[in-house]
Amino acid sequence: MTTYTRATISAAQGLMVVLVFMFLVVFLQGCQEGDAGHPFLTQGEQAMSQGRFQEATTAYQNYLQKYPQGKERWTAWQRLVTISRDILKDADTASKLLASMYLEFGEDPLRAVAILLQQAALQAEQGDTETALATLEKGLSLPHLPPEQQWELISAQGKTAFQAQRFDRAHSCLVKALPLAPDQPSYLKTAHLAGLALVCMDEYDKAEQFLATVYADAASGPLRARIGMTRIDIAEHQGRLNDALHLLQEIKPDYPNPRALEIRERALTAPAS
Repeated sequence: MTTYTRATISAAQGLMVVLVFMFLVVFLQGCQEGDAGHPFLTQGEQAMSQGRFQEATTAYQNYLQKYPQGKERWTAWQRLVTISRDILKDADTASKLLASMYLEFGEDPLRAVAILLQQAALQAEQGDTETALATLEKGLSLPHLPPEQQWELISAQGKTAFQAQRFDRAHSCLVKALPLAPDQPSYLKTAHLAGLALVCMDEYDKAEQFLATVYADAASGPLRARIGMTRIDIAEHQGRLNDALHLLQEIKPDYPNPRALEIRERALTAPAS
């Protein structure tokens, strides 16, 4: 058995005091600078990267439980949601996590919207369209909501309704979102889906009129070409083959799949049987 002298014990105690002091200094500096390098978070990131998801879950849960004022709580919560929803496909746990997140971050409009968008997507995936739409509507009632977040919520309503084949509501929401679109690509994608909703309702004349206006104002590029392709579909359905061929020539330089255009052109120019 090893025998420790009083001097050895005293030296060890002194060293312990120094180590504790150094730990406190590092800890306090970490609190001031952020928790990105916190051991629990580092452990969680490493475990996730190596596919050890249960270990990662435990690490993030430990961080949330032991550091109620931690600066990286949002990151830890999001990692837990990702593990539950995307990796383990556990929708119930993901839903509970998002509800807990909303209790913590609901007073921050930007983060509240991010949570509600995830909740609505999860609800829509489970086939609960009405609840998903109500969740998104809840977001629109938040005070001081910036235009981009309004656009995210309204366009998400339109996409959710479209996926549920509620095309009338989808078109209404998507058109409402257009003036709030943050950039041209977002505008064109939203407008295209709004036109497709009209096509799905067999409102071909309205769809052509709506998409023709969007097409005329759009800059050349793949998104304009895709809108042009939908207009070709409408023209062919209505028997306006010359209009369809004219549009096809217009979109050729920008359409991402030239082979598809070749096949389409042959079909449009084939003699009627």
